Amino acid sequence: MKNTVPTCTPNPPDAPGSLTEPQLEAYVTILKALGHPVRLRMVDLIHRQGGELCVCEFENHFDLTQPTISHHLKILRQAGVIRSRQDGSWVRHFIEPGPFARIQQLTGVFSGMGELV
Repeated sequence: MKNTVPTCTPNPPDAPGSLTEPQLEAYVTILKALGHPVRLRMVDLIHRQGGELCVCEFENHFDLTQPTISHHLKILRQAGVIRSRQDGSWVRHFIEPGPFARIQQLTGVFSGMGELV
């Protein structure tokens, strides 16, 4: 017989409706990518410039080297926050809405306005 010890929390971490490990990992990846001021500013710039921005235009807004800018863009791409497309000799970056919809869903849950699916 399993010895049960009362806890002060009514719902254990694995209760129905709790975040699963894959969900946690997905949210952490997105939030970590957006958690750096340069990367959040990059997403903001893309948004304010009509949803798409050429890689060369980032250099006008940051006092960073091109390799550092590329590094930050790579992290955003790997997290699925932005996507890129080749436009002749330029690479243009645009926001991927899916991760932001997931974050909105998560904040809705924590603010008592929704459920995770």
